[in-house]
Amino acid sequence: MSDKLYTPSNPNAQQGVRNVLKYLSDITYEKIITGQHTQTMAQEELHLIEKVTGKQPALLGFELLSYSPNINYSDTDDECMTEVTKNYGTLKRAWEWAEKKGLITMCWHWFFSTLRQVKIVFQRKYRL
Repeated sequence: MSDKLYTPSNPNAQQGVRNVLKYLSDITYEKIITGQHTQTMAQEELHLIEKVTGKQPALLGFELLSYSPNINYSDTDDECMTEVTKNYGTLKRAWEWAEKKGLITMCWHWFFSTLRQVKIVFQRKYRL
């Protein structure tokens, strides 16, 4: 057990946040959390890990590109459109993972048409 108890920087953090921070504190110096980002809803990466190891990672990453409100369907490449169409329903799948006591992380690529780019990464820091 760690000698430090992590506390949220946000005093109004939900109990779930406090529970995760306590768990991370409890396993510090003793365990490692594994994680995997999945490219599409088929989650081939997750299934391969489970097939090879017999276990699932504690942390699973999800792509939110399909939730971008300004997707330019007529001016993007096939690879990007595959990522969009194969990620419909990501939030539902993420909540299902969380309900099984899994940790989730989100990656949100964002379409930005004025730069003539297919997609860019949108980053925002959240306080726990």
